[in-house]
Amino acid sequence: MNELLRATLGTLDAGLGAIPIGAARWCALALLVVPVVLLARARREWIYLGAPDGRRVRDLRLWAALVTLPYAVLYFLA
Repeated sequence: MNELLRATLGTLDAGLGAIPIGAARWCALALLVVPVVLLARARREWIYLGAPDGRRVRDLRLWAALVTLPYAVLYFLA
């Protein structure tokens, strides 16, 4: 099984290993921030879809930002 994984994923591992850590950090940060930005641009009707009321605590945009923030800080500071 180990040989099969090395044969199939060896080139991917070598390619990703060649990326400098600074560039990889910014790519990971972008992968966290871009969905939050796209979600922030979503229509209000879609954000509250299925919610019984329009209270701020049910705002999907707020929760996406709050959940993503610790991960973004870790990737930025690590």
